[in-house]
Amino acid sequence: MGPPAAIRRPAPTAGAVLADAARMLAGRGLPALAEVLDLLARALGCDELILRAADTTTVLATAHPSRVVPGPRAPGSCVLDLPVRRTGELCGVLTASTTRAFTDADARLLAGATDVLALALVADGSASWSAARAVLDEEAERAQVSATLLDGVGEALVSVRYAAELVAAGRADAAALEEPVRAALAAVRNAHRDLRAHALESGLRAALAALPDRWGGDRPDDGLPELRLSVRAEDPELDRLPPPIAVTVQRVAELALRGATGRASVTAFCTGSEVKLDVESAEIAYDASELSRWARRALALGGDLQLRPDGVELSLPAELSPAGSATQCEGRHDDGSDL
Repeated sequence: MGPPAAIRRPAPTAGAVLADAARMLAGRGLPALAEVLDLLARALGCDELILRAADTTTVLATAHPSRVVPGPRAPGSCVLDLPVRRTGELCGVLTASTTRAFTDADARLLAGATDVLALALVADGSASWSAARAVLDEEAERAQVSATLLDGVGEALVSVRYAAELVAAGRADAAALEEPVRAALAAVRNAHRDLRAHALESGLRAALAALPDRWGGDRPDDGLPELRLSVRAEDPELDRLPPPIAVTVQRVAELALRGATGRASVTAFCTGSEVKLDVESAEIAYDASELSRWARRALALGGDLQLRPDGVELSLPAELSPAGSATQCEGRHDDGSDL
């Protein structure tokens, strides 16, 4: 069940839109094309968005699934035809039309979309689809990192700049900078904390125990009401799990809570050869496409992730098999994000 209709959420950034598109294609391949175009059309405010094959005539998908053949464009509409290429090979053409002029931000979002679409078109049905899916997952992660930094740090810095301009113009005293600067520093600390899995530094028990500080309480900046969150994760065996297992448990818990409201609970414990995570909420609104990416990782580790209307349930082996450790090594390196 999602949050009440009255709740207003911030408009998604380009990074968040591209992250969603990559996750959809990684999870379902070409059958997700129409849904991806719908997502892009909403973000751009397009009247029409069409993806054609390399022959430029065969329609692969449209942002209006009910229409097999797009109708005539309105007079005065602005049209962009963007080639969808992979290593120089034309694999399709993305056509966007609207009654207003496209902005530079629109063009950047469309260009990013063609890169994501190209990965899916080139790899579909080929032996390289597993590798392409991994690349799409990686692109989704990078786009999500970009969106996180823009939404948090970027917006905070804009507030600092605005306050500084007021001070410089003599319309406010220097004290007006204190709160924006404090908020900007907090945004940087939050971004640093979120990009590094806390389970790798302080152990999984501490990472889960810290969830109420990050996701609970009143959350006006996220456009969400208060979340009253309880955590039960006292089993000392949780801190002895291999890093890939511990990171997966932490990230799945965070993602399940991202859209939760009202009351929620997180329970984690070990049962001999397995670790169990259960996240329950009467008002949950998780991102199914993002959690599907983690479901594939759980499967690679020899576990299982179940998405339910009232939460998620994760089961993972407490020890890695040789095949599992080779397949999923997230959290073993210190030179990259594990978002």
